[in-house]
Amino acid sequence: MEDVDDDLVLPLPNGEYALLSKKAYVKDIFDKDALANELLIAKDELKTPFDYSIMTAQGKLTPDQISKHTSTETIVKIRLSKRKTKPRKKKSE
Repeated sequence: MEDVDDDLVLPLPNGEYALLSKKAYVKDIFDKDALANELLIAKDELKTPFDYSIMTAQGKLTPDQISKHTSTETIVKIRLSKRKTKPRKKKSE
């Protein structure tokens, strides 16, 4: 087994190589349902950016409420691929 940066290279019995790579990214998740419940309105009233701007202009919605119902989530994806030749080490940037 060999590491190519964060990738794992495994030799296969047929002479090819398996490359296992991991990629992580951060995503903001907005909970419209919880915000609609807090504002005592139907979720359908919060569909477009225009809806949010009207509610903000009316003083019904504040940036703090948006922040309160937004959470950050880290998502990790793993990919397995097969290569005929041994993958080279990535150049550091």
